[in-house]
Amino acid sequence: MRYGYARVSTEDQSLDRQCQQLADCDRVITDEISGSVPFNQRPGGRKLLNELVKGDELVIVSLDRLGRSTGSLLVLIDELNRAGITLRSLREDIDTGSATGRVMVGMLSVFAQFERDRTSERTKEGLAAARQRGVRLGKPPRVPTAEDRRLRERYRNGASVAELVAETGLSRATVYRRLRTSLPTNPRPPCRGSFCNGQAL
Repeated sequence: MRYGYARVSTEDQSLDRQCQQLADCDRVITDEISGSVPFNQRPGGRKLLNELVKGDELVIVSLDRLGRSTGSLLVLIDELNRAGITLRSLREDIDTGSATGRVMVGMLSVFAQFERDRTSERTKEGLAAARQRGVRLGKPPRVPTAEDRRLRERYRNGASVAELVAETGLSRATVYRRLRTSLPTNPRPPCRGSFCNGQAL
């Protein structure tokens, strides 16, 4: 069976032109949704994936109707191929059922990998340049709040973490995290016994 798929981003756009180009298909399924939404999360896309079976053909006007990124397109094309479903794009003249079409998909894969590599290189170069300029990378250190300072004072005056949890309603992990932010070193329980730091009290 030959399925057609048409998509526009908004209700203000018309599907008529695409549907006319797909008129020779047995069934045309449409979506009015952004191309940034993954194909399998679109109402029409999900319907298609549920109906397509081995031997079927999926026809689209152009590849960008399926998705915006080359990576997502290649994943979808690979899933269709493994299911025995061919894809034909009219504008790009790609037919995955032919040797030429498979070569073109392979070229798309090469370009996608090239772009990923270039993006990775640019990211690394940008990070290295930032370090040379003395830019501090990563999440900025948390500035202690008034509540943090109050917790610190209560802790230094002998309150236990359990008492701070009961007083504030915060979780034990949050209290520890707030104390680590406020204290110069990791918080330790205040001395409770007869010895502190190896010395008798």
